[in-house]
Amino acid sequence: MPYLFYEDWNDNKYSRDTAAIIALGGKLNNAGGRLIPKTTWVLGSGTATITNGVNRLAPAATLRSARAFPFNPNKTLVWEYKGRSTYSGRDHALRVTVLGATRNNRWTAFGPNWQEAGNLNALWKCVNGSWTIVKLVAHSGNTNWHTISGKRYPDGTWEIFYDGVSDGTVADSWLPSGNNYIWVSNDAGTYIHDVEFDNFKIWQE
Repeated sequence: MPYLFYEDWNDNKYSRDTAAIIALGGKLNNAGGRLIPKTTWVLGSGTATITNGVNRLAPAATLRSARAFPFNPNKTLVWEYKGRSTYSGRDHALRVTVLGATRNNRWTAFGPNWQEAGNLNALWKCVNGSWTIVKLVAHSGNTNWHTISGKRYPDGTWEIFYDGVSDGTVADSWLPSGNNYIWVSNDAGTYIHDVEFDNFKIWQE
């Protein structure tokens, strides 16, 4: 898989200077792997830690990649990651940029997010600092790991998935301009708890 961006934190580090050989299954491996650039993560606020290859974000924590990835709007953009709400209360949320030039101009996957309605899976866009929910679906609330993924098709159609099942499509042609950096945050609300994040991939097909 020709990943544009890949992070599994198996080295338990946020900072790295060299490329790492990553196999398709996400393990460090010399056999069947490929060389892709790794990134250094810059902590913007709060506390983030890695234990046993899992990234854990405290309330209001934010991370940004130091490396941008190329994006071709004439190909399908695909993203996938695993996330978990660590507490069965409302208002703590994992937000992951999947396409972004700046913090104020980006598309984000918003999930799995424990809210009063359950675990939300949503697609948001931020244009000049103004947030809009473009697609939102509620699932049964729990603290299990879930796979959040999605696609942006060349015609401007977006599709989001929850544990491999489509949550539907929406058409929106807006795109941020500029380098595509990744932001990850724990948007904490009324109840303040950590979220966990792992196996983040972006590719085009």
